Order: sequence, then C-alpha cells, then structure tokens
Amino acid sequence: MKFIKDFGGREKYFPTKLKKDLAGDCVIRAIAIATGLDYKVVWVRMFEIGAEIGRMPNSWVTVDLYLDALGWKKCKPFRKSNGRKYKLKDVPISPDRAYLFRTSKHLTAVVNGELRDVWNCGAWCANSYYVRGK
Repeated sequence: MKFIKDFGGREKYFPTKLKKDLAGDCVIRAIAIATGLDYKVVWVRMFEIGAEIGRMPNSWVTVDLYLDALGWKKCKPFRKSNGRKYKLKDVPISPDRAYLFRTSKHLTAVVNGELRDVWNCGAWCANSYYVRGK
C-alpha cells in the first residue's frame, strides 16, 4: 500500500513543520482525510460532541457517534484464514473506497488504496475499521 504524508488540512490552520507541532489529532486528521470535510469543521464538531456527552473529542465513543451521524459504519477487523488480523499495509480492501482504520491508540485514513497520515503506520495491526454506508 502506498503511503502519502497528509495533514488532513491541519496545515491551513495550525503549524505542522516541526515534530513539536504534532498535536495528537489523529482522529480529526483521519476523519477529515477520509470524508473530504474541512479539518476545522471536523475539529469543531468533534469538540461539540465531546462536550455534549462529557468525553474528549478524540475518545472512541465520540468518534463512533460522529461517524455514525455521517453514515459511516464500524466493522470488525479483516482476518486472515488463520484468524489473525492483517497488518494495515496488507489489508484486502477495495481500492476505490475510503476507510478509517483503528490501530493501537491511533486512527488513520486509507483512501483509494493509499495510506494517508503524517507517518507510515502500515506495519501496525489493522483493528476495527469504518466505511461509509456498509
């Protein structure tokens, strides 16, 4: 799977040049990339939902609520014939869809068969994932 460095539009609003500029915003970044929504629109809505339910904007409960409202469905991990999960770079996906994959404490976007994130996490285990309208 090809890796493309992508800040999801964060660079329009906040610094991204230095390592210290990484903000732990993988949830907002990945959702912006996969949905095509503006980073700031996602950022604001995630904070609103978090405030409404008493959770942080990057909690999995907040993520589930927001993506469900956008018509995305949470799915169980892809599994090999031996029952093991795939590494993200090897997941058998449709190359013309957008996905959001949960890895260990991280959310990343795969769009049109390309891993789009600020670093290449393709060697990480692909846990549950989200896809629009499945």
